[in-house]
Parts: sequence; structure tokens; C-alpha cells
Amino acid sequence: MEETCYLCGKKIDKKNRTLDHIPPKQFFPSALIRKGNIQLITLPAHKKCNEYYQKDEEYFRLSIGASACGNPILDGIWEDIKRMVGRPKTQSLRLKVFSEFIKEVRTQSGIILPGIVAKIYDAKRIFRVVWKIIRGFYVIEFSNILPEQTEHFVSYVQKDTPPVFSGTKLMDLFYVTLLQEERGNYKEVFWYRYFLSPRKDFYTWAILFWSRHLFFVFHHMPDCNCGRCELKQS
Repeated sequence: MEETCYLCGKKIDKKNRTLDHIPPKQFFPSALIRKGNIQLITLPAHKKCNEYYQKDEEYFRLSIGASACGNPILDGIWEDIKRMVGRPKTQSLRLKVFSEFIKEVRTQSGIILPGIVAKIYDAKRIFRVVWKIIRGFYVIEFSNILPEQTEHFVSYVQKDTPPVFSGTKLMDLFYVTLLQEERGNYKEVFWYRYFLSPRKDFYTWAILFWSRHLFFVFHHMPDCNCGRCELKQS
């Protein structure tokens, strides 16, 4: 029986087949995996399709996972990161992430805030990984492919800070999504919730990584025929 790549939607032959973890396996501390009883979710994919995202996934883990702050799971991620520090193939990625730490944080009036280190992120790469994971969850939940080019929106929600969106509708959808059933087998690593609009023309998702990093995702349906989606498909 032929399998379909969940990333590109095309058939997979045996030579080019791999299984992709949803979310990525490296998001789970290796110490947690070694304990056993971890049933990681996988979906079939082409090797090239899977490899296309690997550098961004590693950037996500190294960049977002660097903020441990006493979180046991993130502490485990940090231990994994320290073990990869000496590997030559990760040098350029490490240098990029380390360059994103800002040691001198100032207020708007220019006053330096002592003892505070800020971290900036490459939002395009981070959001690309989040969107890939959501596409995987979509296949798991609904057994349908969610194409990468589907019209969508990804936002990072700061911890302990009121979310800021471009309109009140998105704000309302965010809170409605948080009221939905929580899903995910390992809540300390990730959980997600989703909401289907009453008109069944879009979905929203909330996904939390490592009990710390929350993302909100809005997307149209794969077969959407609105003006924006038709333009993308043309």
C-alpha cells in the first residue's frame, strides 16, 4: 500500500521513505526518552521533505530551549544542547544563536537595566517550524493533508503578558481556542488545542512547548476558495 508524504502530499517510494516525529524528537530530552514508555508520534514523509526543515528545527530547540530557568524539561534540553557544543557541524548555528543574546538591555529612555539579558529570535524560522508541526497535527486529527502554502498566521504569545493581535477578532479566537480540549500525550513537553469556526472555514490552534512557550496559529481550510487563497493557488 502506497503512503503519502504529509509534507508535500505526494506518494512515497520505499527508497525515499522516512518517519518524521510530531513534534520533533529532539524536543524531548534524551533523559526522558531513555526512561522508556515514550510513544512518539510519527508520520511518513520523503527524506528530502523531512531534511528540508531539520536546520530550522535545531535552531528552534537551540534558540527557544536555551531559556531553561529551572524548568525540568528545559533543563534536560539544555543538557542535550551542551553535549552538542563541540560538534563542528553545529558551530555556525551555535554562533548565530549566541549572537542573539543582548547583554545590555535599555529602557525606551536609554537607561540600562542591570542583571537582565534579552534574547531575540529569527521569527521566520521559528514560525516555520511551528507551522510544520501544526500541519502534522492536522493530519493526525483529520487524516487530511494541510499544504504548506495554505493561508495562515503564526504568533508567539509572551508568558505572563497579555497577547497583542492586530484585531479584536483574533484576540477573541485566541481565548476561545484556549477553552478547547487539551491534547498531547506529554503535557510537560507540549500540548495543543484547536478550534473550528462555526462556518467551518478556518481553524485556530494554541500550542505550548515545555510549559513556557505558547504559539497561536490561524489558518484557512486546505480547499478554501477565498480571494487570497485562489491567488496563491493560481
